[in-house]
Amino acid sequence: MKKILSLVLVLSMVLGSFGFAFASNEAAGMERVVEAGAFGVGGLRLNDVATRAELATIVLRLHGYTDEAIKALNEKADFTDVPEGHWAAPFVGLAAKEGLFQGYGNGFFGPADSANYAQLMTVMLRSLGYGEEMADLAWPNGFLVKAAAVGIEVDFSIDPLAPVKRQVVGKTMEQVLDVNLNGQDTTLADKLGIEPKEPVDVVPATLEVKSIEANTAKSFLVTFNKPVEDTAKFDFTVKRGTATTTITTKWNDAKTEATLEASAKLPEGIFTITVTDKTGEDAVEMAKVEREITKEKIVSVDFDSEVITRISDTHGVVGFTTRNQYGEDITDTPLGRGLNWITSTKDHHVEYKSGVIEFRHDTEQVLNELKDLKSVVVTVRDTTASFVATKTFSVSDTVSIVSDIKVNGIVDEKGNEVKFIFNAANTYYLDFEAYDGLGKLVTYQPALDAKVYGTEVFSVRSTNTIVTPKLEKHPDTGKAAIRLELDGAATVTYDTPISFILMAPFTGKTATFNATLSRSARVEKFSLQSPVETATEGRRIEIPFSAFDQDGKEVTQYDDLKPFITFSPKDDIEWVRQSDGSAKLTGKFNKGMVYITATVDGTITGSFSQISIDVKEASVPSSITALRHTIAFTYNGDKDKPYDSDEASSWSRRLSHFTVKDQFDRNVNLRVDSESILDGTAFEIRVKSSSEDIIRVEEGHGAVKDGDYVILTGNTDNSVTFRAGKTTGTATITYELWGKEKVDNGYSALKRIDSATTIAYNVKPEDIRKAKITTDHDRDLFVVGELTRYGNKTALTATKLGDKMVNEFSVLGVLNNGMEVRLPSTMRAGYTSSNTNFKLIGDDLNQVQVISIGSATTASTTVTGYVYGKSGVLAASTEIKASTVAPTPTAVNVSYSEDFQRAANIDNDIITISASDFNALVVDKNLLSFDKEGNELTEAGVRFRVNTQYGLSNSGVVERLVVSQTGASNVNISLSTGLVTLTGGDTTPNTGEFTITAIAANGQQKVIKIVIK
Repeated sequence: MKKILSLVLVLSMVLGSFGFAFASNEAAGMERVVEAGAFGVGGLRLNDVATRAELATIVLRLHGYTDEAIKALNEKADFTDVPEGHWAAPFVGLAAKEGLFQGYGNGFFGPADSANYAQLMTVMLRSLGYGEEMADLAWPNGFLVKAAAVGIEVDFSIDPLAPVKRQVVGKTMEQVLDVNLNGQDTTLADKLGIEPKEPVDVVPATLEVKSIEANTAKSFLVTFNKPVEDTAKFDFTVKRGTATTTITTKWNDAKTEATLEASAKLPEGIFTITVTDKTGEDAVEMAKVEREITKEKIVSVDFDSEVITRISDTHGVVGFTTRNQYGEDITDTPLGRGLNWITSTKDHHVEYKSGVIEFRHDTEQVLNELKDLKSVVVTVRDTTASFVATKTFSVSDTVSIVSDIKVNGIVDEKGNEVKFIFNAANTYYLDFEAYDGLGKLVTYQPALDAKVYGTEVFSVRSTNTIVTPKLEKHPDTGKAAIRLELDGAATVTYDTPISFILMAPFTGKTATFNATLSRSARVEKFSLQSPVETATEGRRIEIPFSAFDQDGKEVTQYDDLKPFITFSPKDDIEWVRQSDGSAKLTGKFNKGMVYITATVDGTITGSFSQISIDVKEASVPSSITALRHTIAFTYNGDKDKPYDSDEASSWSRRLSHFTVKDQFDRNVNLRVDSESILDGTAFEIRVKSSSEDIIRVEEGHGAVKDGDYVILTGNTDNSVTFRAGKTTGTATITYELWGKEKVDNGYSALKRIDSATTIAYNVKPEDIRKAKITTDHDRDLFVVGELTRYGNKTALTATKLGDKMVNEFSVLGVLNNGMEVRLPSTMRAGYTSSNTNFKLIGDDLNQVQVISIGSATTASTTVTGYVYGKSGVLAASTEIKASTVAPTPTAVNVSYSEDFQRAANIDNDIITISASDFNALVVDKNLLSFDKEGNELTEAGVRFRVNTQYGLSNSGVVERLVVSQTGASNVNISLSTGLVTLTGGDTTPNTGEFTITAIAANGQQKVIKIVIK
């Protein structure tokens, strides 16, 4: 303690009060080491990299030796590169005598070499009394693992061979002081007479920013004095002048450090870094500092050895690492690759990716090969700056051999541990370590490929020919790697054990790694589940299921399921490929209890699943829902004159607009479903009004009027029209569902099945106070004039498609109570557009289309609709936007004509149709609405359409079709237009089935299956 106090007194006299302030701030976390005098009196220089000579000096001082005492002892340094008179000679000599240091071998110590992290840990272990125990440790990782095992805090994220700064040396020593000596209950601090570390409050009450420094050429490190609880509430900005630098913030696991990383290296200049805390109601600026970024420069080239490793008589290698002023490895960067190398050998080659310099020296002279040289001199310089370094190497006496091998596992190309699965598309590597006779890690592939007297110095074998290990350069790192090449022609049915044997013949060392090559992932377990909806006779339903592979991962794709699952009864079950490639399972059954079993073929566990389905009677229409009349009607004519339909507002509805449900509460479309249910004429809807003077009910297209009722017959394209009468008020609209029952000799008489009512309103036109304009959609319009500019890149080229790219609008009246009113044509005064580029088109000029917007990419217009009100003209406006952004397909849809829906059975995109109906509705027609040139095609009863961000089912075109055909040999489908034709002059298609995939330009797709019976 007297010695320490004396040293502190001397330091206080030399450095004054500033010295203590310096130590208390910069030396945080290493106070006892500094107070013990380990860093001398010449300044801490904590950001400097420590040399091996400096590390020896610092360790000796920590052990209680003063510089004067060391010089007085004058221990000889028995190393050729530390001659007598060298400033470090007495320090290196004493450190070697005390067993704290050893040289590289061959008489070299490397006093000016950067000390690396593994060397620091080795010296710390020796300080604690460990010696012989370390003889068999693998270099360098084995020493780190040993250090951690005895209680030294090891940062495994640090490269073991990376140079260490003096600050890391000091903080490591500070912690080691409190570690027990080898086999003792006392600490190193006890041995050296240094007091134990006083306990401190490690969690400050107030969160503060400790420091902000540039830690790499492209990032700043912000350090806090304690963990940040909610990192999302902290903002960081980096500016150079007024320009903001885009950064990515990365937090360490402890949430005490935030790295602000730019996408590229930062330019020279002054940067302002601001830290803002937003955890409270008001944002608080915690710190704002300026940091200068200087031009990146090379500050060191560190070699991994003093000795050139020979891999033949004429060829040798040594590894190196080039670092910048931030300590970053920049070996394989433009700056690092710009170094100029000069060697005393005949030839040399620099492998920057792997960080190796190769020496070749072969001449016709006797005893003038690389093996004969005593030394090799290397000079490396940065020709763009002042950096230059010269190094003298000795040459190894023998060709390098592998002395130790370790296998860590199987990894991918990024070094991540992965499961070894038989999949030729995957890339696998054997993660291994090979060490030479000096305990140095060998990473240079030619060194492991070398031979001595015709014998390999290293080899690797596999116990199964399915996998062939290949020793080669890693494509990313350039270092030695063992790639595991799978035999793509082989079949792996079961998980297969394989051993990889790595051998070093000259030392007899071997390492074996036992692995299991798993069979390719495939479905192993399959479970059927009961359908969600009620199963009825003749109606296809979805059957839920779950499927998992041997690793418990869910299997959903059609191609991964269909080939491996067998069903019974198989004819009732159908797989459907969905647009994203996933599978859907469907079934159609006869009435009664149905038992379905599913078996997974070729599984190890023999997966089996069974469900029962109670199939009910066929679906029959059973209920009707009234149409909602939420918008009122009005009559604008003179009530003293005869009725004028042009003065009355109206509303028409087709049969398909009615909501009809079956006995299982499922929707039924009488327009197309009624024939498959029973018979097209078996069901009808009857509509009447309680007062024709208020709301008239009129027969529309195809419907008939019978007394008070308008009758809409199933399986027919008919409609009903509601029109305002001359009298205001409310009328009750009644909707009745009528049907027949099938009997032995035909059908029973029609009878009413269900009815529903609703109220419709007829209001005075003078009560209309406001106008309201509505549009088809709120999406942007595509500028039609841009269609040809994009060409096939968007699968949208023809101006014909522009006819579909419109927005249609209508104008309504509004009462004081907010009720909307349909208007007759005599009250609609027309529309205007504020932007002349937006053209009003259509018979009523109630559609807008955009032809061109000049050089702009977006535009808008205000469309105003006008109403002739009793008190004057009413107006309402809406904004419509347009864009020139290329149309991008968002979905591929399939649609069916009503005739096709009546003729075919369509269930979950599986279409069953008779040969005669297929011939009438599909043959000599197209499955596409437009070809790739945008020409409009004659549509078949089934056709594909493409949506884009502009909506509308015809705003894009199909890029191509893919057809998989079984049977139906005389049916041909054009892959470009979807034209369906019969070959050989046939007039009737053969039975069979097609799976048709329609694909848009960006890969969006839709899959259907057509079965011709």
